[in-house]
Amino acid sequence: LSELLKITPKFPQYTMSGAEIIAKDPGNWYNIFIINKGKKQGLAANMVITAPGGLVGKIVECGNGYAKVQSLLDSRSSISAMSLRTGDLGVVKGDYSLVDSGLCRMEYIDAQAEMMVGDEIVTSHLSTLYPPGISIGKIKEIKTESNGLTKYAIIEPYVDFKHLETILVIQERFDQKNNSEAEN
Repeated sequence: LSELLKITPKFPQYTMSGAEIIAKDPGNWYNIFIINKGKKQGLAANMVITAPGGLVGKIVECGNGYAKVQSLLDSRSSISAMSLRTGDLGVVKGDYSLVDSGLCRMEYIDAQAEMMVGDEIVTSHLSTLYPPGISIGKIKEIKTESNGLTKYAIIEPYVDFKHLETILVIQERFDQKNNSEAEN
């Protein structure tokens, strides 16, 4: 819990609420899980979820006393992101072939991008669902696509998705502020 309290000073402009994970899909990783708060506590779909280390994902379904969360490891997840060092953009997505390793993939990186192994990846300013600057993870590997026009990177998230117990919900919906981009 003390680690969760360290997150709130980073985003003083947002109201945050702690919640506990009460169930999850089968498997070792938390790609889809249920938290113990919902509509009665002011939560709604598309609210952002964080944990010690950074971004977890978003709420995809909300009942009166529970919410279903889709993490960035889920193959249906798609997050506008960028390299903190270079500003190069891409989209972080869950990947079936990487989920067993607790990794995800950043796609649509320009071939001329100067990203490197070890670069920190954060949510970008172009996202309509996620506030900018939330840490996602670091680049573990970067490769050029077979078309030669784009690159992709393997991302190691900062959040320990194998041992999640408590999370923080940013109780603001960013999708209502700017509907110019559709993210899953």
